[in-house]
Amino acid sequence: MAHQTYLNRWEFLTCSSLVSQEMVEDESENIQRYAKHANVLMGPKATRRAVLSGLKQHPWVHLACHGRLGDKGQPFRASFELYDKPLTLLDVIRARLPNAEFAFLSACHSASGDANTRDENIHLSAAMQFCGFRSVVGTLWEMNDEDGPTISQEFYRYMFRSSERSPSFTDSAEALNHAVRAMRKAKVPIEHWVMFVHIGA
Repeated sequence: MAHQTYLNRWEFLTCSSLVSQEMVEDESENIQRYAKHANVLMGPKATRRAVLSGLKQHPWVHLACHGRLGDKGQPFRASFELYDKPLTLLDVIRARLPNAEFAFLSACHSASGDANTRDENIHLSAAMQFCGFRSVVGTLWEMNDEDGPTISQEFYRYMFRSSERSPSFTDSAEALNHAVRAMRKAKVPIEHWVMFVHIGA
């Protein structure tokens, strides 16, 4: 019962209008296979307001959407492209997220900073960590839509591997390592998995 209660706190956010519909559905199904009570925001439901509300309520979040780098010299304009309007890096930093634990950012450039700024560490993944997420998985550059379902399946298979204890954000680095190794074993080209990184606990 405790395990099920934990899963009820999940939040899965995606925007099907900006990412391949088939790939988004596959990625969503991979998560719901393990977190059966995940709260899914897809398509028109994945608005900026709804996503911000979800971030405040749920400890774990998986964002599957397009990620945008900030304008030259303006890293705070980096954003997640949602259904109605972007969720910017500055929006994330300003948010109060008391329940934040883990975020998987299945979006392009989510851990990539602007090389033209003095501090290249200003990026979407860093913003998520700044506002409270203890562990964050992000990408260093553009990712292919088909890679989201592939890595998420292996990642969450590892995170939910035990039926005797609740999944913990402290396993996320090891889970990413497991997922990348699985992709390498399947002979997935290096450019499809090398961009995924983990920051935090």
